[in-house]
Amino acid sequence: MLHFRSKPLPEPAERYLVYVATSRSPNTINLYRASLHHFFRFLAQIKLALEFTTARHLQEFDEDLERHCLKFVTRKATLSHVRIFIQWLEDQQELPQGTAKRLFPDYRGENIFALQANLPALAERFLEVLRASSKPNTVSGYRSGLRGFYRLH
Repeated sequence: MLHFRSKPLPEPAERYLVYVATSRSPNTINLYRASLHHFFRFLAQIKLALEFTTARHLQEFDEDLERHCLKFVTRKATLSHVRIFIQWLEDQQELPQGTAKRLFPDYRGENIFALQANLPALAERFLEVLRASSKPNTVSGYRSGLRGFYRLH
């Protein structure tokens, strides 16, 4: 996906990447850039402006990604990146409110954090001890593993 790095995106997408670069790693930004390149390539291919995109077009986009041999997980991540971008455009008032909901009617963002288990005090104390001698990503990985464990048990 590195070849996407040098190709320009539409101006709103470039602004979005600058915005997310403040809180995400360079590797994540490259994944977002690749996702948006796939999306805008698809829109150009079918000669469609973003404003006129429908949920059916996004389904066709997913099928197009599959024809390009992207794995299921990569396709879902790409669609997720596009949804976040469209939501950002809504927040910037560059797309009408409700566009993301119209394009992704099955998305239930409120359920994402509900699926994460709250950690008991003992696990939180363990993470505090770990935080003193480990990198933030290590602590985050342990937190994620513990949440999965407590969600199942």
